[in-house]
Amino acid sequence: MRDTTQANPPEVIKKLMRSNIRLLGVLLVLFLAASSAWPQDQDSGQSAPTASVPNPGAGESTPQVQPDTHPLAGAYLYTLGTAFEGHNYFQPQFSIGEDVTNNASFGTNPQGQWVWTTLPETSLSLVDASRRNQFSVNYIGGGYIFDNSRLSHLNGVFQSFGLTDSVQFRRATLSVTDVFSYLPEAAFGFGGIGGLGGIGGIGSSLFSAGGFGQINPVLTPNQSILTTSQNSINNTALLQVDYALTPRTSVTAFGSYGTLQAGSHATGFLNENDVMGSGGLQHALTPRDTIGVSYYYSTFHYVGVPDAFNANAINFEYGRKITSRLALQLYGGPEFISDHTGTFHQNSVLTSGFGSLTYAAGRNTFGLSGGRYASGGSGVLAGSDTEMINGSWARQLTRKWFTSINGGIARNSELAVQSGAPSLHYNYGFANISLTRSLGRYVSFYLDYSFQRQLTNSGPCTTSSFCAASLSRQTIGAGFIFTPRPIGL
Repeated sequence: MRDTTQANPPEVIKKLMRSNIRLLGVLLVLFLAASSAWPQDQDSGQSAPTASVPNPGAGESTPQVQPDTHPLAGAYLYTLGTAFEGHNYFQPQFSIGEDVTNNASFGTNPQGQWVWTTLPETSLSLVDASRRNQFSVNYIGGGYIFDNSRLSHLNGVFQSFGLTDSVQFRRATLSVTDVFSYLPEAAFGFGGIGGLGGIGGIGSSLFSAGGFGQINPVLTPNQSILTTSQNSINNTALLQVDYALTPRTSVTAFGSYGTLQAGSHATGFLNENDVMGSGGLQHALTPRDTIGVSYYYSTFHYVGVPDAFNANAINFEYGRKITSRLALQLYGGPEFISDHTGTFHQNSVLTSGFGSLTYAAGRNTFGLSGGRYASGGSGVLAGSDTEMINGSWARQLTRKWFTSINGGIARNSELAVQSGAPSLHYNYGFANISLTRSLGRYVSFYLDYSFQRQLTNSGPCTTSSFCAASLSRQTIGAGFIFTPRPIGL
């Protein structure tokens, strides 16, 4: 945002109103989408029927779903519940496929050249759950091997690892989570790669560990600006405590530390360290509806440059949960920004907020999330006013056929701009579609297509290694997935 002490006041007000209208529109859509399920759910309070959870790898349904118990004012998103096999288990999964893409290195002029890539992947999940302790580990990793020898320098690996341990005491619950990723590009939209995918979307393995926790993406170093293919390391460690004051009221506090090493320290990228913390109170109005209020603080620092900013926010929250059917979470409020860039200092206010909705009906599962908040800038900007929305739809078409669609858009604008300087912004969108068919008890075949597009006013490449100009890419892939039976522990 521009310096409000020197910009034309009417223009500042108009810009702030436009941004707030977009945010309110996203939250209103989430609320209205969830409300469509309320009439049939406002019954005598009986539990909703358990919905089957599609498993495209095995072509079967998970028999049991445990209710989601995450607090509203905490760091984890609401879910439809946690699916278990009925015991502690270890679940491996493997995939091998071939992709063809027309812009492997994210150049500004791909010239229509399509190249082939071999993609081996593996997924490993470990669950150890008891009445008072829930421990889970989730890993997805793989490699990309270009058939074109001229692109062999782009060969590499991608990895995502998450761990969560939650211990329940008489009145308190202590949760510890660590999420790590090593990716060749922006995490937002990266889920379209290979047969296992699922790395870059809300609720994906990038933000979760097993099924016990999905970290709110606001708390992880943001990566929603596309650059040239450069590896980046992203890690978030989080500790949360929830204490029940009464059966319907509890207090929650959490703290996190995040790091983003962008572009493998290449010139033009910004490495980021952030510390975040929050304290909140929630009260259950009904067994399904909860309201709350929380205070949130964050501070961002950049390695090797005199840039930093911090944010304070007050959030008013609402949540609704129906096991296996509906998970709705909304919060919003003012966010006060204090930005320091060398000798330049600017104070500003954002109307920030976030919403997440998951809804299951029959064979369909719908997801929608979005919001506006101050983020670290994806290794490109020293602070960003970020607006994001992500949607998904998954359907078990028949006993053997399964399909899913996922897409999202993100707009990142410089958080602080000195008077008279141009304001940089990046508009990025992606879409993924996949179709999977079970070939037997353990093997399935997949087809997928993904599209990525970014527009910006930053102009051409700023250095030889960092290009943020307008670009696009299409990828078509096919392969096989092997899902053996879970191994009981």
